[in-house]
Amino acid sequence: MNPTTADALARLCPSLDESWQAFVASDAFHADEPYNTMTALARQIASAHLRDPDADFSALFAEVERQVASGSPAHRNLLIVGLMEDLQGALLHQDLPLTTFDPLLGPSSKIAWQALIDMWQSVITPAEFNRIVDQT
Repeated sequence: MNPTTADALARLCPSLDESWQAFVASDAFHADEPYNTMTALARQIASAHLRDPDADFSALFAEVERQVASGSPAHRNLLIVGLMEDLQGALLHQDLPLTTFDPLLGPSSKIAWQALIDMWQSVITPAEFNRIVDQT
């Protein structure tokens, strides 16, 4: 698992450039903590969308889709639990609907996004969710 995945994703969004670079330069950034870094990225995506609802996140979500569709179970977990779940939390914290980024989700990321919602609404069990993440 590459701890710089969040950095590579952030660089796909010009609207994140200034805030992301400030985060990477701060004491809060630890490249060896990929889940915490994904949490920071999720919060920045939600905040950037709140500041500018027309900000373009299409390249980021296209890359998330590619990696979710083809990644190892561990990498999928980083993206789904580390980024997508925290992005859902950040959206809710900002009073934004969970459907905010639906148009940008591809087939694999849409399944993962909905699985997170379903797990938190007790529609599926955590074990069923883990099978989706692990693609088993």
